[in-house]
Amino acid sequence: MSNSVENRSLGATSLSAALIAALIGTIVIYAIGIATYNENGIPNADDVMRLVSMRDLIAGQNWFDPVQYRLGLDSGTLMHWSRLVDGPILAFYSLAFWFTGNIETAETFAKFAWPATTLFIALLGVNVACNRMGRPEMRAPATIIAATCFMTIGIFNPGALDHHNIQVALSVWLVALLLPSVNHQVVAYTGAGIIAILMLAIGMETLPYVTLAGVWVALAFLIGAVSAKSVQAFGLAFAVTSVVVMVLTVDPAAFLAEYCDAYSIFHLGMSCAGGLGLAVASRFARSFNARLLGLAAIAILAVAILVIAFPQCLSNPLSSLDPKLIEFWLEGVVETRSIADLWTSDPYALFGMFGMAIVGLMASIYLSISNAGSVRSFATLCTGMLIAATCVTAWQQRGSMFAASFAILPLAFVVTDLRARYQRTESLGALLKMASVGIVSFNMFWWVLGANAAKIFSDTPTLQEQAASASPRDYCYTEDVYDILAEQPKGVVLGATDIGASILNYTQHRALAGPYHRNTEGNLVMIEALLALPNDAENILRNAGVTIIADCVNSVDARDFKRAEPQGLQAALHNQNIPAYLRMIPETKGQPLVLYQVVK
Repeated sequence: MSNSVENRSLGATSLSAALIAALIGTIVIYAIGIATYNENGIPNADDVMRLVSMRDLIAGQNWFDPVQYRLGLDSGTLMHWSRLVDGPILAFYSLAFWFTGNIETAETFAKFAWPATTLFIALLGVNVACNRMGRPEMRAPATIIAATCFMTIGIFNPGALDHHNIQVALSVWLVALLLPSVNHQVVAYTGAGIIAILMLAIGMETLPYVTLAGVWVALAFLIGAVSAKSVQAFGLAFAVTSVVVMVLTVDPAAFLAEYCDAYSIFHLGMSCAGGLGLAVASRFARSFNARLLGLAAIAILAVAILVIAFPQCLSNPLSSLDPKLIEFWLEGVVETRSIADLWTSDPYALFGMFGMAIVGLMASIYLSISNAGSVRSFATLCTGMLIAATCVTAWQQRGSMFAASFAILPLAFVVTDLRARYQRTESLGALLKMASVGIVSFNMFWWVLGANAAKIFSDTPTLQEQAASASPRDYCYTEDVYDILAEQPKGVVLGATDIGASILNYTQHRALAGPYHRNTEGNLVMIEALLALPNDAENILRNAGVTIIADCVNSVDARDFKRAEPQGLQAALHNQNIPAYLRMIPETKGQPLVLYQVVK
């Protein structure tokens, strides 16, 4: 009895320490974020669109209706974003509005509270991982490495309403709960199953890591490294949560709709098959051969379901895009750049994208080779996650946020060991090793290294430097440039994809184009209209119901259209060869955003 009481006391103490460490890290990092926050800086279009979605919910749009009616053609655009993110943001807004009664204050509170909460969740996950490993001495280095990492990747900054912050936070928790531990393993695996589905439902970017988590649990069960009850808990939680998420976020009328890029019957079917299969196998398969047979049957069933029922989800959804969309939109999306794109356009960014992840991977491999037991299991799990995230980053740079996050624990483990070695020996060599590994564990070190290398070896500014020196107003990102547009009669606005979300945010118009892959038709109409000869563009504009052209004269789109078609409508507008069916709104002449009414 005394041992049980002592364990509970230690557990409560460890949890309290984890909460305090996460809270301190959040306060410090967020104080820096608030001090450097620029409300009029260049916004992330996804953050803006999330704010627009919240306003639509407040205005009465149905919770189960994911259509953005003011984006694209007449029918709007069916968005693939999850209400699992909209819900908490709306809750923060509602809480602030209930207290203040002021809409602007409520929105500001939501823009600060959501990223701060997700940052706290992520840091708490890091500290819980230290507790589960039985290494409380790791908390300080892990929290410091994690805090600087999360600050550098930018997704936890004030105003970040996009879903990447909660995805990264949940991925940290997924690893933390799958770590080998003698305490509460069944509860931890239950939580891991729930979190895996939440990650998947929020965004398909996490599919590789959720899949790897399932494979990890299956292999651990196969070799007897985890109890059957823990595996059963993971499988049941995985399956049950997949149903609950479906019920809570998807319109019953759309239960049978098949989508590969948004949570749908495809994900429900695969999750139930895998989760229930694991639960059944762990309940009845006792011998190694029986476990192997059961897992093989689950794999065959999953592959059969995928190939027979959902073969379309085996292909890249972006591969079928119109060539014009690829050339004038997708190739300009920063987060989808591959390692080859970076090598040719911004090679020094490779330091920041891969530095921390590669060092973390090296640390994980070292720990898995040089240790046994639970440390080897921990290192092997981190190695798998880091390999997956690094490969994703090589394909699309958006994977870098996960790669850096998965590197936190193995790097903190090595730094902690080196610190203990220095404390024992007090030798200069041990101190230098600890300091060296500590420095390369910081994501900020790699970004600074890349920036300095660019200054020394290149005359071309990096994309980060270009973004930092760009004027938000010149690129049509500040509210004042939309004042005249907001005063115009409600209509359909043709503008660059980059300003689509801003048009929705600052006006009541419908934006024809926006940086979202499901709005292919609206984006294509915009591209074709601005590339077409002025006389040919008239029919395109009228057929799409366009009432206003919003020409952001400094936009990347405008530059690309003029280069591709010097005789096209975009070039004609910039050369003041305005066709008869357009009338410039005089007040916007010489402004960053020039408006042209389509004359009836």
